[in-house]
Amino acid sequence: MRKALPALLLLFFWMTCPGRIAAQEASATPPATSLTPGATEPVTNPSAVAPGISSPAADSTLNGLVTIRGSAPAAWELAFGYRNDPTGTWFRLAASSEPREGDLLNDWDTTLLTDGLYTLRLRIFAADSAQDYLVNIRIRNYSPEDTPTPAGTPTPTPTASPTPLPSATPTITFTPAPLPTPLPPNPAQLHPPQIGLYFGAGALTVTAVFTFFGLLLVLSKKLRA
Repeated sequence: MRKALPALLLLFFWMTCPGRIAAQEASATPPATSLTPGATEPVTNPSAVAPGISSPAADSTLNGLVTIRGSAPAAWELAFGYRNDPTGTWFRLAASSEPREGDLLNDWDTTLLTDGLYTLRLRIFAADSAQDYLVNIRIRNYSPEDTPTPAGTPTPTPTASPTPLPSATPTITFTPAPLPTPLPPNPAQLHPPQIGLYFGAGALTVTAVFTFFGLLLVLSKKLRA
């Protein structure tokens, strides 16, 4: 019995050692798990879309039928308003209680509006609050496009030419005045001989008148006497 004991121990070790090695080789390698630095749990959704309006882009010019896309993790409302409107009036375009992720929010017909500056607003509702996401846009359907002003050739600055000073002694030019036009002869003009004749005739006439009245006076006195 003592002689057979070493053989039994050797047989026992020979049967148990290969089984352990095979079990170790058959075990699978556990999958590696990537962790975010500083995190305690694996990243489950690395491609989450940020909420807000993804199209159209901010400060873009729109016309015709416009597709509005965006993401909302909860109930949402899409509206537009006039930019810098003091009344704060908003016009609803679409609304839903279902979340959206990078999907179509609404098709917007901009031809129904006048050209100008507008703001799109995506409002996302939470349990007791709401978050607004704004995008400023410009609508242009009827006004002409802005034509860039071509860069022209710079106009040279004009050089002032010296103005000659007047001479110290100015030259005076005399212009003779036109002679007066002679008047036509006056038909009532009297010559000196005619004046003497008319004066003598007048004196004789006056003398005759006084003589006549003197005679009448003398005759009247005689008739009274």
